[in-house]
Amino acid sequence: MLLHLWETSQVKVVFLDLDGVLNRGAGHFRPENVKWLNRITDRTKAHIVIHSSWRYSRTVEELRRILRAVGVSGEIIDVAPVPHNAVRGESGIIVLDPEDFEQFTRGLPTTHNYERPASIQRWLDGHQDVGPSDFVILDDTGFMAHFGHRHIRTRQSIGLTREHADQAIRMLLE
Repeated sequence: MLLHLWETSQVKVVFLDLDGVLNRGAGHFRPENVKWLNRITDRTKAHIVIHSSWRYSRTVEELRRILRAVGVSGEIIDVAPVPHNAVRGESGIIVLDPEDFEQFTRGLPTTHNYERPASIQRWLDGHQDVGPSDFVILDDTGFMAHFGHRHIRTRQSIGLTREHADQAIRMLLE
């Protein structure tokens, strides 16, 4: 199935963080936030790639089941890669060996505490049919390195809003 998606050059992707986007920082997903994500994927036919820290402890199949159960209608096609030796600590913070992290990021502008820009870049490197204007990043963090122009920052205390959804739709359809 995944191979079929890449046969056209019009593939659109939403890189999705979960906490702070579909909920208020953590906890239960909010139907209102899910509604706005569905608006994006319904209008643009974009597929979803999870780049949330949830990918450290769950498979793509588990994430699909969780998100379907709360009403996400868009197709979840993948998770962004994780550094080889990364583990999620009890506090939820990702623990990375500095040498592994440096190798994973390959010199991209990011920090030891935040590997997501490098993870997204690695995913894009493996999917050449997704062009520079064919994706958006939904995340509540302010740091997206070289992807700032494709990043829509949500507020952790609110999550995804109609304004964010409309901005993502415009970006994906430009």
